[in-house]
Amino acid sequence: MTVDTAGLEPFWAKVSRDPSGCWLWTGGKTRNGYGLWSDRRTGTRKTWIAHRLSWILANGPIPDGLHVCHTCDVPSCLNPAHLWLGTPLDNARDKMTKGRHRGGIGHGEANSQARLTEAQVREIRHRHACGERQVALAHEFGVHIMTISQAVRRVTWKYLD
Repeated sequence: MTVDTAGLEPFWAKVSRDPSGCWLWTGGKTRNGYGLWSDRRTGTRKTWIAHRLSWILANGPIPDGLHVCHTCDVPSCLNPAHLWLGTPLDNARDKMTKGRHRGGIGHGEANSQARLTEAQVREIRHRHACGERQVALAHEFGVHIMTISQAVRRVTWKYLD
């Protein structure tokens, strides 16, 4: 989709440059924090997600099926240097890697559903390797045996040594 670049001063007037390097949208936003801009220059109203319009203005059209993703993870950022194109799968992987997907699930102790700490997982793995039974460890640590089993088998907490 092409965009008429003339008369975009009202669009850029809603951008505040942050010391972090982000160009923050100060206008209306979606409930997820993405900027919204209504273009009424042609007599008909076209509503844009602001960072998508910023990408188009800086780099040209967005190929079908691609998302405009943020390296900075700031939904209201429009800085083209902080934006990249990716498939929906690329975007989902980026969110998972950075612990930003729905449910607030993060990595390790940052996971809102974590019941153990890194120190406890290390201790559990050590004690299990020394012969302690998983059921006894589950009882002691106050978690389900499956939690212990997955930690011992490295289904969870994979990154820990």
